Amino acid sequence: MRKLFIISLVALLLGVGVVALIEADPGYVLLSFGNYTLEASLWVGLLLFALLLLAVYLLVRLNVSDYWRTAVAILVAGNPQGR
Repeated sequence: MRKLFIISLVALLLGVGVVALIEADPGYVLLSFGNYTLEASLWVGLLLFALLLLAVYLLVRLNVSDYWRTAVAILVAGNPQGR
């Protein structure tokens, strides 16, 4: 119970610190490509970037796991095309 309290207290203090950083200087991100521009605060930009990385990771993992599952199924069943 004491360990849970300490972890919760540390998490709350870290949260307060992050909020203080965000309020002090939100930063600025400007992305432009051709006629398109995207303006956001640094924190929103970091969040969007993290979500993009997560989406790419999940897509690659899904594709790779499907590939290996198919390859293993072919090896287990035998490859009639290779004979």
